[in-house]
Amino acid sequence: LTYGLSGAVPAGATINPATGVFTWTPTAAQAGSTYAFNVTVTDGVAPTSVAIAVNTIGPLQIERDVLARVKVLRNATHDRSDRKSLDDVIDDLTEAVQARYWDDSAHLDPRKGDKVFDENEEAVRELAKLERECHSRIPDALLQGFIDDLVRATRLLAETAIADAIAAHGDRRDIAKAKDDLEEGNRDPARGRSDDAIRDYESAWERALKAV
Repeated sequence: LTYGLSGAVPAGATINPATGVFTWTPTAAQAGSTYAFNVTVTDGVAPTSVAIAVNTIGPLQIERDVLARVKVLRNATHDRSDRKSLDDVIDDLTEAVQARYWDDSAHLDPRKGDKVFDENEEAVRELAKLERECHSRIPDALLQGFIDDLVRATRLLAETAIADAIAAHGDRRDIAKAKDDLEEGNRDPARGRSDDAIRDYESAWERALKAV
């Protein structure tokens, strides 16, 4: 059997012709879209084709997903202090996903989008505080999962803005500075500074916008 792809195959997607293993790591620019294409297989005599659709999750969807999960956790939590902290996180993320800050699922309004970074940073700080509190009964791994997803969402926003600036042949110096901020943000979580990562991604986003 020989496997292949046909139709509107997304850039970067491949399939091993011998094993049929599909490989694709969507770029930041590809986030938040649906890609429909075909997987084909043939035995050398009769080819067969199957239509598939792949949905890629963009920053806005990630934020909404975290918000929904935090709400579920809050409703299942009985400790008054934990509930108060989760209420604060819910308030932050509810504000962050407001339509007025977003142009689409992968792009922020250039004039108002900084608010999303600010609200995410506050949410991450509150979640990190819960991790440090000895009395909290919420598993650290669950809290860290929320933090990691929010950091990922803001990183995607920065990466998308940089990719857009490059495609628009923006100012090379501003793009270089944006890339430096992005790399600094990528290093921060390993140092236990997820809130710093979000600030660095915000700076990268702002520099990328300035480049065009």
